[in-house]
Amino acid sequence: MQTAKSIIRCLAIAAIVVGVGACALFEKPLPPLCPEVNILANADRLSLFREGEGRDLTDILFEVDFEGYVVGCEYDLDDDTQSGQLFVELQVAMAIQRGPADKDRRAEIPYFVVLRDASDGALLEKSVFNAAAQFNGNQRQVGVLDDPVELTIPIYSGRSGADFTILLGLQLTEDQLNFNRHQGRQ
Repeated sequence: MQTAKSIIRCLAIAAIVVGVGACALFEKPLPPLCPEVNILANADRLSLFREGEGRDLTDILFEVDFEGYVVGCEYDLDDDTQSGQLFVELQVAMAIQRGPADKDRRAEIPYFVVLRDASDGALLEKSVFNAAAQFNGNQRQVGVLDDPVELTIPIYSGRSGADFTILLGLQLTEDQLNFNRHQGRQ
């Protein structure tokens, strides 16, 4: 009797193992990763001054903080070769504050999106976009979630979004970058 119970128990365990293994054959694999996204240091803020040499508080047109981003990915891969395309949709968020020198109540803030190969850091693509902000009434600050930016990345067998990096930042002049570096040391 003990032998019959042991055989039944072994058969039950074998059936469970085979059943679980068979389920794995029909499960869709987890989707490959999206590229890592980073906001570049010293390109995450901007104090935009009016034309001229003045650099005190009364000369500020806008102050901008790069707040973050929303990213989504979708793969279109051939089942056999695992090659195809990765579509990345990205939206950036900024907080923009009006300064005393602004008279137009409208801001156009340039920012960049860079695609790099994560293995060697090679620059694959750079694009510059403008986020627009309108200040109504007595508004001194607005939040902006810019229009989606779409990137298409070719994917070859053995590669995924994890093999790429996306860098974001405000498109600064050399003077603006130096100002940020100086402010960061204080």
